Amino acid sequence: MLDLSRINIGELVEVVPCLDLLECDNYSWQSMGEALNVHLHGGGTASSDLPRRGPDHWWLVRSELFALICTRAPGQSELRQKLQDNPHLSTSELLSLVSKVIAKRAEVDVGIITPLVATGLYAIRKQGSEAWCYSQAR
Repeated sequence: MLDLSRINIGELVEVVPCLDLLECDNYSWQSMGEALNVHLHGGGTASSDLPRRGPDHWWLVRSELFALICTRAPGQSELRQKLQDNPHLSTSELLSLVSKVIAKRAEVDVGIITPLVATGLYAIRKQGSEAWCYSQAR
């Protein structure tokens, strides 16, 4: 399992300021991801009544992070190796690298994916890799 304990929550919040809301009791990382996904598709809220206007990037990001961190999936081996070979990457550099790879796979602009990747990394750092992987596998 890839160790992401080096992720700095403060640095994630600097890059994606809305993550600061996750420190409040009213938000969860899951609801933040859903809200960001709806916002990316032109909706103003995370209401389940809104019609889906495009792909579920939040699901895609969670799936890619799961494959990267929780499995030995060959599709993520190059990125996994880069992260393991560069233990001194800053949180911003790590976020950028992971976001670029996921954006390329999703065929979307990195600016769309980065806030979602930051939300996923926030959750992984807060919960711990093993607990996050377990919660996603269910």
